[in-house]
Amino acid sequence: MAESYLGLYLRFRGLHSFRSSITPAYVEYSLEDTIAKFFTKTSATREACDEKAASLLGGSISPAPIQGDCSYTVYGGAHSEFVAQFRVQSLSLRLQTAALARKIHGNLVPTITYHGQLGDISQETASVYCLERTPGISYIEFRLANTYAEDSKYNVALRAGLMVDLAR
Repeated sequence: MAESYLGLYLRFRGLHSFRSSITPAYVEYSLEDTIAKFFTKTSATREACDEKAASLLGGSISPAPIQGDCSYTVYGGAHSEFVAQFRVQSLSLRLQTAALARKIHGNLVPTITYHGQLGDISQETASVYCLERTPGISYIEFRLANTYAEDSKYNVALRAGLMVDLAR
């Protein structure tokens, strides 16, 4: 039986536990738990982030299905065509690097705009960024859909193709 999307994600992230020394059991990924964990790392609140995202993006706000450890990402706009990301301030994005990537790779890289901080400045705040969603799937979704070993000929060929495409 093929491993589930969730199982692959958890294995990729190293998030597994063992029922016994023989049978692995994967921890269930919880979007809400992951989001809650982010908000233990910042003085910003989810409510403040959602309100800020709604005011910046318009439309209804919905969390991205897979969240990072140090960020909270939501989609917004009439057709969820925009992204707002709230990152712990200590791991803020380097906008100069993002601008250079866009200059090199054009529309493959979205324009990122900075919209200040949320939270109590005497503690870790959240940096606010907005960008347009790019078409396609995310890297993690691609990795999860690919069940070949990391060092397989298939994966090596995929990575080579990616590098050639980006170099064009």
